[in-house]
Amino acid sequence: MSDDQVSISKLKETTASFYAGILHDDPAVLQGVKAKIFDQIDKMQHDPLYRKQIAETLEKSKDLPNLTVGSLFSDILEQVSPSYRKVAETLKRIDHEVNVELGIDYKQLLQDLVNHK
Repeated sequence: MSDDQVSISKLKETTASFYAGILHDDPAVLQGVKAKIFDQIDKMQHDPLYRKQIAETLEKSKDLPNLTVGSLFSDILEQVSPSYRKVAETLKRIDHEVNVELGIDYKQLLQDLVNHK
């Protein structure tokens, strides 16, 4: 097996494990998602280089379709896939919990930080 095949295989396993954890409400996975959000917020607030890299990535990808949770595509997928609906609902719930803990809309905060790179 080549290095690329090994990397792809590991990525598939990690992704499958992540989504299985989301689908089964695994507290460790859910807390991990929340922790990554808080880590990203912290990094965006304190690391100008990271903030610049995120801004550049967003600029380069602005013409790509929006496939994130809450997008039109995601909404349609939620209607046809009960598993996807569960994942999307769980991720939306985590977003809401983060917003409540911070007392602000964290996605808006991240957008504001990107705009003030």
